[in-house]
Amino acid sequence: MVSLFGLRSGPLDPGPATRTEGQQRVLDALEALIIAEGFSHLTVADIAEKLHCSRRTLYDVAPTKDDLVVMAVAQFVDRLLESMRDVAAAVSNPVEALSALTQLGVDASAAFSPEFERDSMNNARTRREVGRFDIGLISMIRGLIEDAIRLGEFREGINATLAAHACVGALAAIQDPAVLADASATYGDAVRQHFEIFIAGCAPAKSTRQVGRDRRATRST
Repeated sequence: MVSLFGLRSGPLDPGPATRTEGQQRVLDALEALIIAEGFSHLTVADIAEKLHCSRRTLYDVAPTKDDLVVMAVAQFVDRLLESMRDVAAAVSNPVEALSALTQLGVDASAAFSPEFERDSMNNARTRREVGRFDIGLISMIRGLIEDAIRLGEFREGINATLAAHACVGALAAIQDPAVLADASATYGDAVRQHFEIFIAGCAPAKSTRQVGRDRRATRST
């Protein structure tokens, strides 16, 4: 499987190895702040006040507010992708790994404020970071689908690339508040049901004889 986890949208941040411990703490705090509150309404002075640091400290991390925000979002994307990769690697069964990724994604999204989701999509640079996450997630899901087909957990003939893109595309669609309201579902419930439907749709078809056995077994219980 081709790894796209290291793909970057630009040479903005040389990486944590070049930061001081203090700069890393500032970036960590900024990441938590913008996820909780968004960022379009914040000035550098506002950020400094909320993080209890000086503006000079912020400018030592990045030269502009926009650069600071992009670095924080990029760090969040990197961490989430790394966590997902670790979870997928820790589960031997690819279908179970998909379920584990579902729960991790639901848990992570619980921290997102509506303001963060809005601002990250309205800013071209942070939107590219969100797109980088989607690329990494598609790559991971495609690999799990390929493994599931190879192990007989998913039926042969499925195009893993198309299936992975469809899976992630549907995830984007159900984030729409109007869709959730129409379905009378929370985002977490919608994500779980989406993956249940996706996994069931990819599973090998049962023979007519097996379906009959299952129905008889259900009636007898």
